[in-house]
Formats: sequence, C-alpha cells, structure tokens
Amino acid sequence: MGLERAGVAAESRERQPEMVALELNLEESYLFSGSPDRMAAKVREYTHAIQLPNGRPGKRTLRFTPSAEYGDLDAFDRDVYVAMIFLVQMHGGMPADGKVSFSLYELVKILNLPHKGQSFRKVRESILRQNKLQIDGEMYSKETRSYESEHFSVWRVHFKANLDKYGRASEHHTVTFDEVMVRSYQAGYIKQLDANFYFSLDKKHARPLYGRIDVGREGGLMCEFSLSDVKEALSMAASYKAPSQIKRALGPAHEELLLKGFLKDVSYPRMGWCATRWRRSSRTLDRTLPSAGGAWRKTRRYGR
Repeated sequence: MGLERAGVAAESRERQPEMVALELNLEESYLFSGSPDRMAAKVREYTHAIQLPNGRPGKRTLRFTPSAEYGDLDAFDRDVYVAMIFLVQMHGGMPADGKVSFSLYELVKILNLPHKGQSFRKVRESILRQNKLQIDGEMYSKETRSYESEHFSVWRVHFKANLDKYGRASEHHTVTFDEVMVRSYQAGYIKQLDANFYFSLDKKHARPLYGRIDVGREGGLMCEFSLSDVKEALSMAASYKAPSQIKRALGPAHEELLLKGFLKDVSYPRMGWCATRWRRSSRTLDRTLPSAGGAWRKTRRYGR
C-alpha cells in the first residue's frame, strides 16, 4: 500500500535549489543518529557488509565516541553541520588547509533560529559537540580506491570574539576540518544536497529522512531500507518496537516530502519487519551528482 503524492506545493515549484557538497562517507553513516537522550553518551558501533573494490565481500565498521561533557549527536547537530558546509561553499569551497572562518550570527541566520542568546548557545554547543566526538573506522578513499582506517573528529574549533571601538563584540571564529574530510573533498568523494529544500522541511524526521533517501537512491529514483534501519538512522525511541509504530512516526515526514514534490510515493512491500520503499519524483529537477564510487561501492543497509 502506498501514499500517492497529491500535488506539488507552489513554494516547491518556485524555490531555487542551493546545492552543497557533503562528504560521502559521513552521509552514508549514522553519525547524527545518537540516542534521544544525548547525555547517555555511550559508544555507538555499526558494522555493515560491503563489496570491496576488488569485488570481494567485506565488512566495514564505524565507531562514534561522544563526549561525556557535551553528549551525542542528533538531528539538530546535523542541521548545524549542513549550515557550516553551506558557509564553506559561500566562502568558495573547502580550502586546502581545511580552515574556514564563521560567525554564530551567520549560522543562526541560516538555521532560521530566533535571534536570541539561547539560539547562539545551542549552536555553539553543537559545534563543540561535533568537535569532541571521535570517529574511528574504515573510510573510503577515492584517491587510493580503498578503505582506510581513520581516527578523527569532523573539525577543530577556535572561538574568538573582540570588541570594536564602540564596545560591540566582533566574531572571528574558525573551524578546521580534519584532513580526512579535506582529502574527500579534493578527490570529489561528495554528495550534493539541496540545502534550500533541506531547511524548508519542518516536520519531525523530515530532514534526516530526506538526506538518507537522497544518498541511498545512488542517483536513481528508487530507494529501499528496512524499517529497523530507518528507526536507527532517525534515532527513534527504543519504545518504537512494532512496524506500525515506526510507520506512524514517519507519517508526517512522508506527507511533507510528498507534498513538496521530492517523493512520488511510499510503500511497504514486505511483511513483518518490512522494508520501506521510496520512489523519487521525476517532476522535481534533480541537480544532484551521482554517487562517487560506482556500483561496486554499494553498502548493504539492512541492520547490523
């Protein structure tokens, strides 16, 4: 049984895409799938079957170790991450040294948050949380055409604010992206995402679901995941055990993605712990680049 798209909202037709380049290893991962209780701060480890460049089957493990002080990453942290990459693009793309200047004001504006102290604190804490989280595991290198063991954080941050001659604070903050990230950008191991469309989504789970579908379809119009994978990727509460609960939780996000023209339909073609199948609308202009690894790079996403 599928949900059919009733129509395309006017804002979707008029909206101009703003494509940003996201590092593909992290887009395929569960980086922003921390527990709803972010301060639980437990180590998360994921192992998936993959096909290696030589055609043989293999396994890939990624481990995320959050900071006990700042906790784990969730959907809001992904929003901040996308906003930061948007700034990188505004400044001309990923620099060779990975260092990018930014202000909290710019990020709060991109995120469309209220211009008040609480918003600035939330964004600042998210940047620090991503600075503190440790990533360990196999990252694909397009340059060497192999999976390499890496140990890094997405970025290092330096906060600096000076007072001008009028006594007003002037922001001079920088983030320095890890060399693992920089190498991926230099090699073109990226996935394009429409940031304008991403930030136009308001319903719960809609933004991470959009990102998960867009990378999972690998340039095609169809995408299929198990419901257990969707639950884990979207950090749904442990109490969501039955397929019907997960489907119900996804309902508002599906409706928004259908209404705004990204999806044509959603179906559940299997019984029990069935898969969720999405069909991308061909009426919305697809300006994303194809996935950068070819058919051999397909990672199975059917649980651990």
